[in-house]
Amino acid sequence: MNEVRILPIFDQSAPGVWDDMLRIRIAAMQHNYNIKLTGQEISEAMAEFQKSWKRLSFNFAFGAYDDGKMVGCINGDVQNKTAFMRHLYVLPEYQGLQIGRRLLSAAERAVSIEARHTSLVSLAGAEKFYQRMGYHSLTGLNNYVKEVSLSKCSCLPVFHASGSFNRACEKLRATYADMPDVVSATRQHLPVFAEYYIDSNLRAMGIINSGTAHTRATRRIGHDMMHHALSYYMTHSK
Repeated sequence: MNEVRILPIFDQSAPGVWDDMLRIRIAAMQHNYNIKLTGQEISEAMAEFQKSWKRLSFNFAFGAYDDGKMVGCINGDVQNKTAFMRHLYVLPEYQGLQIGRRLLSAAERAVSIEARHTSLVSLAGAEKFYQRMGYHSLTGLNNYVKEVSLSKCSCLPVFHASGSFNRACEKLRATYADMPDVVSATRQHLPVFAEYYIDSNLRAMGIINSGTAHTRATRRIGHDMMHHALSYYMTHSK
């Protein structure tokens, strides 16, 4: 087993992504709950992925990869400042290696640009895991929530540009006239990263388009951090 890397999935509709997610979900459900999904249930799960992707503007996803093979995944969407964590699964042979924790943490950081809370439905037996991750149930049932906030400084993948983040992008665009249009880039599901501070101050951003990395920053250190983030993604997402 090689180092398992957590990477953002900007375009979930890319060939093979949903197939990989379903493969992991099927294996995890059978191993953890002895539930074997029927052909109809598999078709319905695929339709659920596609419907959410087409209906909502702020979708997010991360994959855990071992030598290019997806071995874990999480996806969801943000609506009205709440991020809904829809599917978190890890292949049975990779469970117990903190991969689920890393996937959930990566998703929480990414949605913190816009969301103020996360919400999820815990499957039976997973409640203690989510409680250790800071989630609590408001109803005593399996619906769990958690407050999220930006860390002091985070280099984050960007799945959607709106609100204060979009305003920060426009401010940076005024400084660098040739800066790419971030809103268009996220709508095209291009890889976008930002060094974003809790005070809504955008220090650096980068966009990968046609294999070329474009970096803009207000400080040299921000440029170096962004260059490292883009290089890491381009190297390991192939």
